[in-house]
Amino acid sequence: MEFNRMTETIHNLIHEVYLADIQKKDLELKQQQAQLHALHSQINPHFLFNTLESVRMRSLIKGEKETAKIVHNMAKMFRKSISWNQNDVTVQEELELIESFLQIQKYRFGEKLQYTIEADPAVLMYRIPKMVILPFVENASIHGVESSPGVGIIQLFVSMENDQLHIRLTDNGIGMSQAKLEELLSYLDQNTDMGEHVGMKNAYSRLKLCYKNHFTFDIHTWEGKGTRIQIKLPLDPSAMPGD
Repeated sequence: MEFNRMTETIHNLIHEVYLADIQKKDLELKQQQAQLHALHSQINPHFLFNTLESVRMRSLIKGEKETAKIVHNMAKMFRKSISWNQNDVTVQEELELIESFLQIQKYRFGEKLQYTIEADPAVLMYRIPKMVILPFVENASIHGVESSPGVGIIQLFVSMENDQLHIRLTDNGIGMSQAKLEELLSYLDQNTDMGEHVGMKNAYSRLKLCYKNHFTFDIHTWEGKGTRIQIKLPLDPSAMPGD
């Protein structure tokens, strides 16, 4: 009886060691694959940076200063999107990224697109989650202004009021019906990554993750007339991103 129990114990130990060894090897393999993927992901961006820089320099040589400027903006946007290792950036850094994006859009659409960016100097060094304003600006451009037959106007205002960071984005694009607005708001709250406004959803999800219930998000829209998005973030240090 004792011999059988001992045999069973030895068998179980061998089985556990065997499983642990397999799991260890599987983990090592996954780590190697992750390292390889990381190396591959570094190759393509550097190739693109070098290519963009070559195009920019060739454009300057040919006297195409406007093209060179837009290529430079593209490179800046791409570089920042993958090189910002921290989870948050300053308001100024976010606005510089938005400026680059809108310069590219203006290059595409010319006088069809007009925009203004105004920010209270007091808020420029305040830190916010990275790329939480840009997706809404992008949405205003693509789904609002691009679809509008007339001149599109995008206005972004960032200010400080009552210990809150106020972000107000307006456009005179095609707007949405009430039904479409409700569908959009429902989509933003769903636990899914698919959809037409995935950039907005990503930004909204990160705001919820960073600030929980310490922020407000409102969309007002008028079909055929435009949309206004307002975001209010706390300036209270106890509710800073990542806390």
